[in-house]
Amino acid sequence: MSNTTATPTTKDDGGSDAWQMQLTLVALVIALAALGIAFFQVLQQYLSSPQRDKCLTGAIGGWSDFTRTRWDLARWRIRVKYSRINLSPWIIIHIRQSQEAEIIQWVREQGRDYPYTSIGDFGVGRFDLTHGSLVLHPLDNPRAGLSFWTLPFREKISWTYFRVCRWRSCPGFARAGWANVLAALNVGPDDRLVDGLQDADIIPSAVDVPFQVVDLNTLGLLCYMIGLRDVQIDESTGTIHARNAYLRVQTLTIPAVGQVVSIDGDFENLRKQLHTVNSEELKSVLRSATGHIHINLFQPSIHFFDENAALYGLFYRWNSSMWESYRIWVTTNLIVQNPSHEIAIKASLTAQCTAYKKRITHAAQGEGSWSPTWMSLIGSATPTIIKYMAFLPFMPIWSAQPGESFFSAYNTYLNQARATFMKEVGKGFVPNIEFHAKIEFMLASNGIPFIRPKSEFLLTKDTGAMPDVSRSWAIEPIIPILKNWPGAEEVVDQILDPELSLPLPNAVIQLLRGVPLQEVRTGLEQYIMETEISGYTLESTIYLGLLFIDARIQQLWCKVEGGDNGPLTGFYNTPGLDAAEQCKMMNHIRFHPSAAVVDFLGCWLEVCAKIDVVGETSALIKAFHEILGEWAADGEHMCYALMDGFKPTPSTEETVHSSFRRLERSSWHPKQKTISHTLAQKCQSGRPLTRSQFVEWIKAEEHRLAGMEKILSLMQLRIWLMQLCYGCYADSPMVCKARMRRGTRVEVRLI
Repeated sequence: MSNTTATPTTKDDGGSDAWQMQLTLVALVIALAALGIAFFQVLQQYLSSPQRDKCLTGAIGGWSDFTRTRWDLARWRIRVKYSRINLSPWIIIHIRQSQEAEIIQWVREQGRDYPYTSIGDFGVGRFDLTHGSLVLHPLDNPRAGLSFWTLPFREKISWTYFRVCRWRSCPGFARAGWANVLAALNVGPDDRLVDGLQDADIIPSAVDVPFQVVDLNTLGLLCYMIGLRDVQIDESTGTIHARNAYLRVQTLTIPAVGQVVSIDGDFENLRKQLHTVNSEELKSVLRSATGHIHINLFQPSIHFFDENAALYGLFYRWNSSMWESYRIWVTTNLIVQNPSHEIAIKASLTAQCTAYKKRITHAAQGEGSWSPTWMSLIGSATPTIIKYMAFLPFMPIWSAQPGESFFSAYNTYLNQARATFMKEVGKGFVPNIEFHAKIEFMLASNGIPFIRPKSEFLLTKDTGAMPDVSRSWAIEPIIPILKNWPGAEEVVDQILDPELSLPLPNAVIQLLRGVPLQEVRTGLEQYIMETEISGYTLESTIYLGLLFIDARIQQLWCKVEGGDNGPLTGFYNTPGLDAAEQCKMMNHIRFHPSAAVVDFLGCWLEVCAKIDVVGETSALIKAFHEILGEWAADGEHMCYALMDGFKPTPSTEETVHSSFRRLERSSWHPKQKTISHTLAQKCQSGRPLTRSQFVEWIKAEEHRLAGMEKILSLMQLRIWLMQLCYGCYADSPMVCKARMRRGTRVEVRLI
């Protein structure tokens, strides 16, 4: 029998297990507490991180949507990254246009043709249909906002869905100046502007917003686009200074940081100014500042401006891509293979200006004509830009252009020629010019509905024009705009009567008589201050003067063209179409010059090649008759030069005919359908004529030759006003040269 020994369980063993359990629980509680403390530490660091605070909505507005925050396990700390924004003005405008296109697409989806304009000129109601900087208008009242309650039921449902899914309000302002500039332009957060992420640790403690790195000249171009004209750029020191009534851009030196560029000011009023401007108008500012000349659908650079091709492209509706194709074709087939000095100069406005500067430096220009100088340089008596100023479109915003590069050298000679011209005013072929009190009263009382007399940025209003609102007597209708001027019937009748004196604003008359531009500007400001009137700018008076001259030229041309209905004359001669209805339709139609206009302009270029067109008017008329005599026996050549060897792709841009057809299909009003159908049948560009046929066409009607003689003298006067217009532009040589250089960038930090 075996003995089994049992080990008794004591109280001490049970107490040991309990004690171990308690220690385990305490350790677990401590671990959980430590984990909670660590979690709250992370949360506190996340919530109180100065880097994160610098990248939130209060600092950079809606761009905080792209801010990324994560926990760095290796360093046991928060890492914050903010978005690097591409501040190229060209990309910004592209984004702005694409955002505006959303509401335009909605309008098309409804099968309607609601007009839309910039929001700035209207007191927008709570239920008006807006999207960003655009507002829709009723079909029958383009001066009022389109209310949600006036929509058909189906469109109410569609708009509600659009507003929920895609509607854009105006972005809010923040501390960062660069974010406020984008907000003022109504460009909301968009990933297409984001170039990547940047660690927020690089933001110095003395700065409370993220930096954006931008090229100095790109920033200068952005300043011009938002209305800052006094822009001073110094690449050697990497500084920029600019200002206007609302904004100030300055280069600051911050201790322990270095140089930064600060943008501050009244962004709310800047946005109100920019709300009056559409994207096409802003794009025209960029083109002008970088050295491009606007010609209807294409914009030649001042570095390549073939005068014959520009006229050819104007008639055949070239667009920008077609002009670029021609430039490449000429460069590779003519200039490279035959590097003639004359060809290179004739094809470039900057080369012409540079050659002229060198010539007058070595041999000072005397009292005589500059024709011998130009004959030796380009084989023509007149520089290219002066020829085109007689019919070149003038733009709605006079911001900046590289005038020193292509035009300023001519001012001394032009001033002398203008003084001679003004001595002959009212004599012979030179039209008389006079002051009209009604014009001054309307300017002072803000009674002119188609201009902004006090604006230092956008000079015109959305009245009867396509989005870019460029004006030229040879292309766009001008007369309906003046006829819609209430209370000024007497002034308009005098403008349109070629037998009467041409009324012009007093400030313009002073400038034409040789008073310096700055002196006239100072006197105008003093007059406004002393009389306490509403006020107007010098730019608005020059713009008004150009409209008056173009309206008279257009009136004369309609009489010259007569029954041969081109786009302009057919538009004016349509029965049942009054001036108000014409302005409504002009908002939807892209006009082009008729064949007869282009033939006449081809003759004008021949006259300019023969004599100095800013010389005596009698000599100009005489040369015109001589050219017609030479052309009478030339039945082979066209009135304008043909682009031999270059076969451009036909333009896809709408013609006047197709524009009227589109309006006829989309119009809901029976009267507008009838008018559109009539215009589609009448308004044709016509067939280009040979030189002898053009002379025969002139002789077919007795009044045509006399009308053209009056037009020629007015084209001279228009050159002087375009010179005054160019004098109002700021000079932008650095911005223009930056586009021509490769690999030269001066980058600055923008806050």
